[in-house]
Amino acid sequence: IVVVTSGGTTAPLERAQVRCVDNFSSGARGARLVEELLRRGDCDVVMLQREGSCAPHERMVNESLVNDSRAREIGRAPHALIVVRFKTLYEYLTSLKATCEAVGDEAKARGGRAVVVLAAAVSDFYVPWCDLPEHKIQSSAHSAAGLELTLKPVPKMLGMIKHEWCPEAFAVGFKLETDVDLLADKARKSLERYRLDAVVANELTTRYDYVTVFAADGS
Repeated sequence: IVVVTSGGTTAPLERAQVRCVDNFSSGARGARLVEELLRRGDCDVVMLQREGSCAPHERMVNESLVNDSRAREIGRAPHALIVVRFKTLYEYLTSLKATCEAVGDEAKARGGRAVVVLAAAVSDFYVPWCDLPEHKIQSSAHSAAGLELTLKPVPKMLGMIKHEWCPEAFAVGFKLETDVDLLADKARKSLERYRLDAVVANELTTRYDYVTVFAADGS
């Protein structure tokens, strides 16, 4: 069983959310990973997908408008695909915990091993729920002085996957940086800090061209 997370999370600025802090992740990489897993046909897939982000086979559906043979490939996967959708950071973390725990138990019952591929772009900073205003922030109340926000670091939950939620899983993380000189060091630190089995590292301007994979065995 493979869990794939995909798309970006939002960090709400109100409990009754009107405004939020978001990122530019389209979810394309996660969607293509799911497509390939289904094409291989040797595993069930649980996808945690950001609402409105790229969906598996979306690209194939567009191509099928001019190519019937591509259309016939859709739906042939012999294994199951379960999609769990999220939008906010809170929804993502709650869904990730529940999914990892359930998938870990099911994989163990089958005598196999779960795989968790963390391709989602998770918010680094947020306003904690206890600090969020209940209603929409009124622009008229801040028009003169401006609006100041205090964002706090999001608790790092990557380590919880191997420590508690799904200890036997093969876990793959992703690391995106804008400074290529920081990439290798940060990827290796993620491997050690969160007990990941592999980290897929890429730099912002070349992320569509190539990636570097760092493995826990040093390769």
